Amino acid sequence: MGEYPPSVHSGTVEADERLVVALDFGTTYSGVAICSPHLHHKDPITIMNWPGPVGATDPKTPTVIRYSTTNSTQYEWGNLVRAAKDPNMGPTIVGIKLLLNPGTQDKDKPSHWPTGITDKILDAANLPKSAVQVAADYIRAIINHAEKEMTQNVPASYLETCRKEYVMSVPAAWSDKAKDATERAAKAAGISNVNIIKEPEAAALFVLRKMKNTLSVGDAFVLCDAGGGTVDLISYEIQLIEPTLKLKELVPGQCRTDGSLSLNWRFADEVRRLVGDDQWEWLKDHRAYQYAEKQWETEVKRSYDGDEGDGLFINFPRAKLTVRKGNKGFDGRSWEIPK
Repeated sequence: MGEYPPSVHSGTVEADERLVVALDFGTTYSGVAICSPHLHHKDPITIMNWPGPVGATDPKTPTVIRYSTTNSTQYEWGNLVRAAKDPNMGPTIVGIKLLLNPGTQDKDKPSHWPTGITDKILDAANLPKSAVQVAADYIRAIINHAEKEMTQNVPASYLETCRKEYVMSVPAAWSDKAKDATERAAKAAGISNVNIIKEPEAAALFVLRKMKNTLSVGDAFVLCDAGGGTVDLISYEIQLIEPTLKLKELVPGQCRTDGSLSLNWRFADEVRRLVGDDQWEWLKDHRAYQYAEKQWETEVKRSYDGDEGDGLFINFPRAKLTVRKGNKGFDGRSWEIPK
């Protein structure tokens, strides 16, 4: 495990020894990193191994959860939800984070954003739980798993006895009510001593740390944090670099509920229009759509560059879909999306 101070090996913790656990609780993906001045490895350590059939080595896991239809204390989360449909499990709950700030969903939302999303998601799952309780279940799961993974870098005895401080990020325009809901969810998940930081501030600190040698006091920059549920735009001026970085917000940050998740919902709407309502009812639960959805998320959406040219393809293997009249570029198994 590398070289550590004597206290790390012995489990005897000094009063000022602390471990910072950062939780990036995102709308579509979430991740955890740890850092401590008392560890030999001074840079943040990112959790890379997550449960599920999709694969282990990735810094993020999907922010999704689904509950047992008979016991609301049993649930699957992250990549585990991507397994084949299970009749014993309820519908997949997405956008867990947005459930904590329902007001944002009604302000300046795009036309394809579902209305009444909080009520619809929780009602469809038929859960005797609030949005805060659902978020707490997911946070508890991801933190418990992350703490087990931390023993790959830090002795378990030290983890049990050191002082842990947790940091969670929220959108720049997150309301006070939403911040309170986020803190309540964290506490319900068993996390105490939680510090809330704005997402663009966290992004700025990371980028500036990497660009430290190219920046000077007085420099100004604009940061765009385009996430899964929200897009933050904010501007900063560098006031101090050493001994600690100090930033000044130049213009009040702007936040819009129009992130990557809305593109996924729009993709689902387009597929439904393409195949028709009757075929959509069985396709949406078919492995062919799961494959197409994954292809959209990991290939098509990420490779789009705005240049006109050849179209992008989405495949529905073994679906044997009927081609509806007027749907150009679709042959029943493959759909060409024009640029």
